[in-house]
Amino acid sequence: MKSTSLEKPIERLGESFRLGYPEELVSDNGPQFISQRVHQLLEGAGNSTHPARYISPGRMFCTDNETFVKLSQDVKIIRSLILGELERGQKQFQGLCFITRLHKNEIIPSESMAKLRQKNPRTVRVAEEQRGLEHLYMDVAVNYSRANPLSVHINNVCAEAMDAVYARESDVKHWMEKGIEASIFEIMPVSEDVPRCRVSPDRWKGCICRYELCIEWYPCFLKYCRTKDPAGKTSSYKCGIKSCQKCSQFDFYVPQKQLCLWDEDI
Repeated sequence: MKSTSLEKPIERLGESFRLGYPEELVSDNGPQFISQRVHQLLEGAGNSTHPARYISPGRMFCTDNETFVKLSQDVKIIRSLILGELERGQKQFQGLCFITRLHKNEIIPSESMAKLRQKNPRTVRVAEEQRGLEHLYMDVAVNYSRANPLSVHINNVCAEAMDAVYARESDVKHWMEKGIEASIFEIMPVSEDVPRCRVSPDRWKGCICRYELCIEWYPCFLKYCRTKDPAGKTSSYKCGIKSCQKCSQFDFYVPQKQLCLWDEDI
């Protein structure tokens, strides 16, 4: 699309919807796609936008990113589906699952999120705090068929990424201390001379792949306000939710560069 004005996206969406409406529209959360007119168009079709963005220097890939959390097990699952490049021999899409430790106070309880959605379900939200870029080296392969004790959601969430489920050794040690069996995990021994996929000349040899994504908006803190009673005593109460944006870089080993074509110099 040569023009990025508001009229062009609406015109192209109208053309695309002639054959029927999609169940969900995934956008890069750009200003054209979060405008009121675009939302009115989608609401009329009974659809909802899901802001998800994948960032790649020099190249953009269509992706669907979702995050799931399991508070009781300190588990966070990030699942990404990336459309493949069929002309370069890839499958229609490629699934990745990154499982990391969920730290205390990293995200607010689900009850608060539900209340927020119910209160203003149509509001387009912008993150109040930018939490910067987090770099994670995923050096452990997770056995998809045995991962149920870690989280019952893995079998469902990571179904399209059965051979590409990754974790970190430091997080694995934490889960094992909580009683999770070691047989679920396998440390990937990677020699120091394995190149980054970005600079590797051979598409059929192993390399270190990098995948970067951003969670554009999520509820990260409860807001507290203060009030005074007639006697002048000050007390605090919950009065809102603070939203954050967080970006992550995941480095992990792939047996061939063909599985990491987004991470290359153009």
